[in-house]
Amino acid sequence: MNNLPKYIPVSGTKFVRDTETGAILNTDMNEMINYQIQKDAKIRERMEKESTQQKFCQIENDIREIKDMIFQLAKMRDTNGN
Repeated sequence: MNNLPKYIPVSGTKFVRDTETGAILNTDMNEMINYQIQKDAKIRERMEKESTQQKFCQIENDIREIKDMIFQLAKMRDTNGN
C-alpha cells in the first residue's frame, strides 16, 4: 500500500501533483472558472462566425437566383419581341 498523500504540492507554484497518475493539477478555482468562461466565449464566437458565414452563403445563392431570373425574364422579353 502506498503511504504517499494523494496530492503533493509542486514547489514554487500553486499546482499539485497527483501521486497516482503523475498529473500536475491547478487547484485555483478562480482560474478554473476564468478558463471556462474564456473557453465558452471562444465557442460562442466560433458558432456566431459559422452562422454568419452560412447566412452570407445563403445571401450569395439568393442573389445568384435573382440574377438568373432577371436574365430569363430579359431573354423571354427579347424572344417575344417586346
